[in-house]
Amino acid sequence: MNNDHSLGTTFASVMIGVRVMYALVSSIADCDEVFNYWEPAHQLMYGKGLQTWEYSPDYGLRSYLYLFVNMWSGVVVQGWVSRAAVFMVMRCGLAVLSGYVDSAYVNAVSEAFGRRVAWLLGGLLVFSTGPTMASFCFLPSSFTLMCLTAAFTNQLSFTPTTIKPLAFSIFFSVLGVVLGWPFIGLIAVPMGLHAIAVYNLPYPLLIALITTATISYAVYQTDTTFYGRSLMSTWELVKYNVLGCLPYVDTKELTPTTFLERIGCFRDLTNSRGSHLYGVEGPEFFFKNLFLNFNIAFLAALAAPID
Repeated sequence: MNNDHSLGTTFASVMIGVRVMYALVSSIADCDEVFNYWEPAHQLMYGKGLQTWEYSPDYGLRSYLYLFVNMWSGVVVQGWVSRAAVFMVMRCGLAVLSGYVDSAYVNAVSEAFGRRVAWLLGGLLVFSTGPTMASFCFLPSSFTLMCLTAAFTNQLSFTPTTIKPLAFSIFFSVLGVVLGWPFIGLIAVPMGLHAIAVYNLPYPLLIALITTATISYAVYQTDTTFYGRSLMSTWELVKYNVLGCLPYVDTKELTPTTFLERIGCFRDLTNSRGSHLYGVEGPEFFFKNLFLNFNIAFLAALAAPID
């Protein structure tokens, strides 16, 4: 048996087991997960559920296609088990999928950098709080985490003679940005530069354009159908959080002058009614968050030299 494959199988068993266990015993820690995703999913599956303002046609900040993509395991067993069991199956399904994705990443790291590095990565993924607790959450950030991990896995196989890793890497990056959480798009920039360095510009650019157009069209069509008006939730989310200080800004209002006015509002967060409605954390938030989620791994990363 190939040693790298054996290593990936070992960590897949461990990570899936740990994450499924937590999925079964952990409560939902985020109210947004309940009202922005479980309630709409319940509405789609059973015809009854609460609606938050994000799902109002006036805002359209949440993607219905994202719900369908993440409801797969629940839909399969919906007609056979109770609603509580469907809830557990969906959580465990996300935990299994994330465990598989992370174990594939460990396997790719083993092939690229050696088993010692892979064992260290696998151990950190198993014992770090963040990846474990995020694995079974019905949230776009967790979905995007899996997409980016799959993209990084394929990135480690970039060679000028193989297009398949490039195509999968771009696909998962675009899927995470357009269908999941668009604000992580900057993380994909170094990957794109790496792709251009390995394959030159035409191939990465062509694949990225085709993939972005296809996924964006699917999101647009789904959202337009369920919201009852022409919109794309990805754009609405970016517009609300980045370009607008008001709860809703019509696209026609975004002239150069109004755009500068919107950007200007970031200097006065006390009057903002957009993404800053409940305040903004200082830079120290990132250090606290990373330490809580990755503990010793974060400290080791700070101490590591930059090569």
